Amino acid sequence: MVTKLRRDLQRHIQPRPEEAANDDFELSRSVTNNFLLLPRSLSGTEIRLQLKFKGRPFPASRSLCKAFNLPYGATIGTTVEVILPAGAPLGNFKELFAAGKRADQLLERHGNESVDMFARLQFSPEDISRSHARLFGEYVYVGPESEDEDPYTEYRPGEGTVMLLFSKFTKESDSPSD
Repeated sequence: MVTKLRRDLQRHIQPRPEEAANDDFELSRSVTNNFLLLPRSLSGTEIRLQLKFKGRPFPASRSLCKAFNLPYGATIGTTVEVILPAGAPLGNFKELFAAGKRADQLLERHGNESVDMFARLQFSPEDISRSHARLFGEYVYVGPESEDEDPYTEYRPGEGTVMLLFSKFTKESDSPSD
């Protein structure tokens, strides 16, 4: 009887904002624990986080975009530190991704201050070798596999092509210089 009365009373009384936040963070921890056991069944579930941005945003790799059905070239990632809920399992998540308009919103808030936000837990059965896009080709040192071989460099192409496209001169450069 007492439990039923308490439950009925709680439905009619709004919790204080800090209590609601703590409840949200604890629920996020619980959902994430279950997500790590059954990722396919909980993929897409939204959780509440408080996090701090680390480093600079980066373009998401083609393989990551393909695995999560995100638009390549319109998806960014950033390194983060999850502050709340603290510890495992959310402390193991080190990157946050956003696409399209959400990428613009994330860039507006990007900085070193902590932000309170919602994010969706996502799952893909594909293994992703790297999350950062390589937009410029590069030569990399490849060490020998055996002592009989010499080391060599290998060219690794970019995942797309980026360029600078002229649009117009500034007003200051319109006048001929002497």
